[in-house]
Amino acid sequence: MCGILGIYSLQTGENINLQKVLLCLKEIQHRGKDSHGVSFIRDNSSVIQFHKKKGLVVENVNDVDNIKCAIGHVRYGTSSTKNYSLKEAQPLIYQNKEKTSFISLVHNGNIPNVKIHDSRYLLDYIAKNLEISGGNVLSTLAKLMNDIPASYSILLMFGNKIYVVRDRFGIRPLYYCITNTSAMVCSETLSFPKNGTINEVNPGEILEMSETGITHLYQHPNSQNSLCAFELFYFMSPDNIYKNTRIFELRKKLGKLLAYQEENYIVQNDTIVVGVPTSGIAYGKGFAAELYLPYQQVIKQNNSLFGANRTFILKNNEERNQACREKFTYDEEKISGKNVIVVDDTLVRGNVIKNIISRLKNCGAREIHIRIPSPPVVDICQLGIDIKTREELLMYNYSLKEATAHLKVDSLRFLTLNDLRDFPEECYAHCFGKPLPDGIKNYVSKTRELNTYTSR
Repeated sequence: MCGILGIYSLQTGENINLQKVLLCLKEIQHRGKDSHGVSFIRDNSSVIQFHKKKGLVVENVNDVDNIKCAIGHVRYGTSSTKNYSLKEAQPLIYQNKEKTSFISLVHNGNIPNVKIHDSRYLLDYIAKNLEISGGNVLSTLAKLMNDIPASYSILLMFGNKIYVVRDRFGIRPLYYCITNTSAMVCSETLSFPKNGTINEVNPGEILEMSETGITHLYQHPNSQNSLCAFELFYFMSPDNIYKNTRIFELRKKLGKLLAYQEENYIVQNDTIVVGVPTSGIAYGKGFAAELYLPYQQVIKQNNSLFGANRTFILKNNEERNQACREKFTYDEEKISGKNVIVVDDTLVRGNVIKNIISRLKNCGAREIHIRIPSPPVVDICQLGIDIKTREELLMYNYSLKEATAHLKVDSLRFLTLNDLRDFPEECYAHCFGKPLPDGIKNYVSKTRELNTYTSR
């Protein structure tokens, strides 16, 4: 999981500046905070320039104006994390020996079993095939879709245009927007202006962005919508729009679905419901409303910026545990003596929920019940989520009864894959125990070497 952004100034609009690009990129900061970067072409030029930094997006940089088009990236590491350097930060840039051809690429997703750097692998593939095809971008990208099934959403800057590619399974989200002055593409809808017309980039689709707008170039004949379910449960901002529905409302419905299965014994006096900030709040409100229980935000996040303190995207348990201790504040007066139902989006390694349980007990909670409106995470993911081994997963190691005892809570409940058969469609959900799509299964079993074509 990362976040990507593309913007192109139209003939009718004014050229943009670097500050604006960085502000738009900041809107999807929750998708990654390892590094951020922008590559851009200025008006009356074909040379690609770039700005890269480790850490959070900071927009108060020396401004660059008269930008014709730009692509940007926020990084959440799923590969190469241990020895990560700024050179690996995206956008990646390549120029041929003659310095007559420039390419820049940003990538959201993960290519399975690629040694070192999967985004570099994609850039290498594209550069080689562009040379073989004599610079034919469409044939190169269509070949990419056939040869590499998943997972990627890509923005490719080449020949003063931006090419938009989403893999034929649609594992990672991608949207585009047109206004009177600009064309934009982004992993989520948050960066788009209010007056724009928004559409989803289809799985297996290739688009071209230029000063005349966005042009549809290609649709793969064997594509299917298998959006990663983890995107809907956790990664996406609650304000993102998916299939004309705000993610917040979709999560509220899942909270209600979880409440349908609730037994009467938990609904009693002195019971309150709280959603874990911030992605658990919608679920908690839906759960509480369905059971006519009071929802009280007795757990609050220290930083109000969505995603700023996300512990899932940290690199190791030591970092996660430290972040968990600093992440929340608790309203002890409203917790003391209460039965507290804690609703969180997912349960992965258990670091966050263990810390919350401990703090609630210290605040005097009488009973603690954990409710998770998603299935147990029981498997690794090779398509964009940083889960390396099954052994690090709480629910891979324990049965429901064992996990309840291990967490030292009064009850624990999840939704199941069967509960979610209509949510919202055929999602990719391998980490929840669902089989890989057939077109990906064979591909992930092979290890691919990194060619040095683009890093000579």
